[in-house]
Amino acid sequence: MMSDARTLLQITQSSPYFYLVDIANLLSFTAVGYLLGMMTG
Repeated sequence: MMSDARTLLQITQSSPYFYLVDIANLLSFTAVGYLLGMMTG
């Protein structure tokens, strides 16, 4: 299982989709922070 996950991670990092995932994570993190700011503010 670990070797499969490690291989999958290497494939993800070497593919251009990795950047799309990174941007998606950044956008979702920003959206969550914005929502939390709205709720607490």
